[in-house]
Amino acid sequence: MGLAKRTVSFIISILLLPLPIAAAVAFYGELEKIGSISGENLYFIWGILGYVVLNLFISKLDYLYIFGHEVVHSLATFLCGGKVKSFKVTRRGGAVKTTKTNLFIELSPYFVPIYTVISGLLYLSSSVFNVEKDILPYFLFAIGFTLSFHIILTSEKIRLKQPDFLRLGHMFSIIMIVTFNIILAEAIVDTLFGEIYFIDFLTSLGMHTKMIYGTIFTQLFL
Repeated sequence: MGLAKRTVSFIISILLLPLPIAAAVAFYGELEKIGSISGENLYFIWGILGYVVLNLFISKLDYLYIFGHEVVHSLATFLCGGKVKSFKVTRRGGAVKTTKTNLFIELSPYFVPIYTVISGLLYLSSSVFNVEKDILPYFLFAIGFTLSFHIILTSEKIRLKQPDFLRLGHMFSIIMIVTFNIILAEAIVDTLFGEIYFIDFLTSLGMHTKMIYGTIFTQLFL
């Protein structure tokens, strides 16, 4: 990416920075609406912090991330009508050879937190055994943990210049990934709990985004 394109990408990224902040605030606000949680949404925060501590002091879980990354590549290939010819994962990286590729297949692993999706499916299946209330704190912890895991490691991979993102710009890519991962997490939670609605989240997202931009404008120009 040339200097001019990098400069434009940086400016756009700065302008879009309020988006992931607003999305995070809106998502947490929607969690507070769920009556069955009753303050247990703090487990979501503990999940986020749990992975941060693990990443800093114990292990980044690279192999688990790479495996999930390549699984999503494979699933996206199947959705697009292609086939997987080979699947390889090591601690240093992974590779999937497919009969078809496109932008959706290449970028889907960055925007789909596969372990967050799996956590949601496990929680949904727990209703069969009527234990969903008992495992709710663990589910909230898992959502926070897996989102943090996905976003942090994806950001690191982008910083190391993954080929998929060479043409997008690192800062812009990270902002988009964080925003869309939070939106997907909201969609998962919305599916599982009847007290919240995705349209309310979008309204809250718009309101908080407008508020942040308004505050910045006021501080800079008034």
